[in-house]
Amino acid sequence: MKKHSWKYLLLLVIVTAGCEEFLDTEPRAVSTEANFFNDPNNAIRAVNAIYDPLTWGQNGNTLPVDFSHSYEFIVGDILTDDAVKGSTDSDLPGITELEEWRATAANANIITLWYNPWVGIYRANIAINNLPDAPLEEAFRNRLLGEAYFLKGYYYFLLVRVFGGVPLLDEPLNPDDVTAGDFQRTSIEDSYAFTFDLFSRAIELLPERSGYNAADLGRATKGAARAYLARAYMYELSMLNRNGLTWDDVYDQTSAIITSGQYSLASNFATIFQMEGENNSESIFEVQAAAASTGDVFLGTGTIENRFQNPFDTWGWGFNVPRQDLFEAYTDNDPRRPATLMIEGENAYGVSINVTAGNRNPSGILSRKVIGHPDNGPAFNGDGEQNIRKFRFADIVLMQAEAEYHRGNGENAINLVNQVRTRASNSTFPLGYNAGNPSGYDAPVFGGTLQELSNLRDQELLDAIWHERRLEFAMESLRFWDLVRTGRYMAALDAKFGNTTVSGRATSHSLTGYEQLIPLLPIPTVEVSSWGLQQNPGY
Repeated sequence: MKKHSWKYLLLLVIVTAGCEEFLDTEPRAVSTEANFFNDPNNAIRAVNAIYDPLTWGQNGNTLPVDFSHSYEFIVGDILTDDAVKGSTDSDLPGITELEEWRATAANANIITLWYNPWVGIYRANIAINNLPDAPLEEAFRNRLLGEAYFLKGYYYFLLVRVFGGVPLLDEPLNPDDVTAGDFQRTSIEDSYAFTFDLFSRAIELLPERSGYNAADLGRATKGAARAYLARAYMYELSMLNRNGLTWDDVYDQTSAIITSGQYSLASNFATIFQMEGENNSESIFEVQAAAASTGDVFLGTGTIENRFQNPFDTWGWGFNVPRQDLFEAYTDNDPRRPATLMIEGENAYGVSINVTAGNRNPSGILSRKVIGHPDNGPAFNGDGEQNIRKFRFADIVLMQAEAEYHRGNGENAINLVNQVRTRASNSTFPLGYNAGNPSGYDAPVFGGTLQELSNLRDQELLDAIWHERRLEFAMESLRFWDLVRTGRYMAALDAKFGNTTVSGRATSHSLTGYEQLIPLLPIPTVEVSSWGLQQNPGY
């Protein structure tokens, strides 16, 4: 197993063909790792390679091993009360195992979820170790180094949330030089602290969004690093509270973003997840995608995230189906409902999409945020070009509202929530909701003006903030983390399944002794057996 475990975590020299030239330390012609970064174009290629795993829907398109699909929404949405797996029972049953907390350490989806971030970390370490001494213009070098630190932080932040404490690596490792026992898992609190440091380093080095030109849209910015640092602070503070943080720390980072003048709420919620809404004023970080329709669905320039979630008889596979409970959480006059969830009889791009309950869809509801254009019909066999929205300015506003609540500034918290609700009230129907206007946004607003919050305090106010987060970010892979960090996850599972069986399993796989129960997925068997990593509880 040790000899061939290059397939997994610590054998991260395996990368896509486009990156081999700078990852190989042996000379190839005149290019080596030592001089590769001397060329500005090569330095950009090296950093671009760190972004690459963000789009991987399965095993990075490189290895013919027992990996499977793995997306953040599998955890963020399907493991919650907002969604179910969808599709057929026999299609990717490993996701059902995850949803019901029956997954073992051999689950192929988990193997991929573990593997992809480590590839990104390996590539980031190569860049971080070589860029400081590269003879590049200082501002350019610092920007690339900041991007590498940000992306390394992003991957570690994902790992620590899903798996708990992990090995903390600062060097790109040759697998032939390591043996079992060389690596130990750190505590979850130390892993969070490591992530804080990575995002903090990125903040120091990265330019603001306005410091990039149009061709560089989508690259990490100072605002993105601050946003993820604030999110990491909020999660650690809510779940662990072991690193000496306070809600002032969350407030300070969100305030720096708000006052930077770099971001604002998009005027129309309905535009955010359309092509025209990509990289808009609200976008803090989103993964860029370009269409790839040469017949190979795994080309890597695009994404199959929305294909994976679109209805089977149009342009997709029918996974990640919203639940009726989420649909009913919206009031009738909330324009975010038709822009977030689609039901039978409603149109997208002027076309009625078949979402009949039972057609690989138990609820008869679709995620409108990922609906593909009808031109991408069943015969289409290419990657989608819809960017993956990862962090929106609305999240910063609601994070600051939560921080203000905990800082004792209830009126400020209410005002911040009302900013998000006012934007929703001013929104239109989604694109092509009217069959007679397939490329337009019909007014008036969906159902009227949302009532502003007022005269709320104590738990009632906090509940209102949490509820607003559910409505605003539904089907954006945030629900799981919000439920866990606020101690509401087990109750949500009980409501979803109608019994305590699944929450009992989740509890048996949770870290205890912290502010909240922290349910964790299992570390893949090969890592536990080959490298001596301690397994998570109950596996």
